[in-house]
Amino acid sequence: MRIRAIHSVAILSALLAHAPIQAQQLAQGGGVEISVWRVVFSFLFCITLAAGAIFALRRKLPTSTLFKRVGADRLKLVEQISLGPQRGIYLIELDGKEYLALFSQQGASLTPTGGAPVVTGTDE
Repeated sequence: MRIRAIHSVAILSALLAHAPIQAQQLAQGGGVEISVWRVVFSFLFCITLAAGAIFALRRKLPTSTLFKRVGADRLKLVEQISLGPQRGIYLIELDGKEYLALFSQQGASLTPTGGAPVVTGTDE
């Protein structure tokens, strides 16, 4: 498929190389006369070029951070257990470390697995 595209570009450029060039002299004092077809062709060429660039970037850089949300993999909910209305235990992974979060009507606490409580909040 790539060889076909190269051949078609080579044939097109060879045909256009022998075509007479129609150029206008600048500053002749006349009005600006640009063909509608020239504008349409230029627009379609730019759209095709942009679509090709997007396709090439996505194909060559599939795991690039250019299209990836920053910080997408920092926080994960590993497991949750509901203990009733407005109560629960959650196992959370943040930056590769696991924390146990306890939520109730009285407040919340966050504990690293195997350690003492880090953050404690109460509603009074």
